[in-house]
Amino acid sequence: MKKLIYLSVALMMLIPSCNQNKSAKMEVPIVDLPGSTEKVDSIKDYISEVKVVKLISDSSALVAPSKLLLSGDKIVALSGGRVESFDKSGKYMGPIGRVGKGPGEYLHISDICIDKTEKELLCLNHQNEVLRYSLADGKYIGVIKTPIVGMTATAVLPGEDGGFYLFVANPAQADMTNFSKDFNCLKRFNSKGKLEEEQLPREDYNISLGLFPATVQSAGNKYVLSYRSGDGECYEASSGKVTPYVDLSFGKEGIAPKTMVKEGTDPMEMIGDVFMADYYKCPSCVCEASGQMYCAAFGKDSAVWNFVVDKEGGKGIRWQSFGEAAAPMTALASDGHYFYFVYSETGLKSPSQTNDALKKYLISKENLILGENDNPVIVKVKFKLQ
Repeated sequence: MKKLIYLSVALMMLIPSCNQNKSAKMEVPIVDLPGSTEKVDSIKDYISEVKVVKLISDSSALVAPSKLLLSGDKIVALSGGRVESFDKSGKYMGPIGRVGKGPGEYLHISDICIDKTEKELLCLNHQNEVLRYSLADGKYIGVIKTPIVGMTATAVLPGEDGGFYLFVANPAQADMTNFSKDFNCLKRFNSKGKLEEEQLPREDYNISLGLFPATVQSAGNKYVLSYRSGDGECYEASSGKVTPYVDLSFGKEGIAPKTMVKEGTDPMEMIGDVFMADYYKCPSCVCEASGQMYCAAFGKDSAVWNFVVDKEGGKGIRWQSFGEAAAPMTALASDGHYFYFVYSETGLKSPSQTNDALKKYLISKENLILGENDNPVIVKVKFKLQ
């Protein structure tokens, strides 16, 4: 990230934790997302290549994936709280785990990641437990229970020596707006589920609605954790460590700190007004491909904005993504060359039927039209920035 118009900042990481580690100073770049991008209504001049991967299944229609993981010739998808696997051509390879209450079964999976060895799939369930499956054949290996109670973890990240990290956006309901108590959002566990360390002190109320995944995978089994309601640092989980990655800024166009924090009230009571307001909030889905960085964020009228920035030149584009009958399109993974989007909108036959710039392109240039009984498709995109 050499020349992004960024400033260098000294970031305090690894705040004194369970292990009383000393703070470490690390420099990360700052990216002014609105300032470094140009608003565009059409993206046809900014796309160099598109590949469409149709998800093929003999069973009933598939739920549109909310998260994708890439490993060798396999695509793992989190869809409606279930984990499904496909090969790179989109052919269905079967579920990983199954619904139930027995060993290796679950009622709902909140998040998934691939462990540091890239041999196991780690699945976070609604009880803050991590289920382990073989990535090669999907066989159940075991479950790791954690001591987290009264709160719900929203993301799992690979750690060292069979361990893992869990991300918890906010403390228990009663303390959501209480900042007099210290609360660390990232918790590191060993392979037995013992809490070893805590990081990332909470500075604001973190909007966590499950609208986007808290982490997105890039090539090399790297994950970027982006969880703040507005400006602030993202963190990269790689090789079992979590380190500062980039500081995202919306300048004067971003949500003010602690906008949703009022003592004695439920922040979610304000969510409607907050999401209809003009400012940007909730930067998410941060990933890299082809020398570019992608980020999604909510903007005016709850519309989602997509940002693509050239890492070398620091310039890029932004466009709106609207959810008509399906969720807005955002990048859910990258492989170092392509950004992976999921297209699930059925019934659109003309670009005039949507306001979404990427959907318009796919309909007009790729003739991508889904019928009512069609499965979602994965769209791999390479961007070119002028």
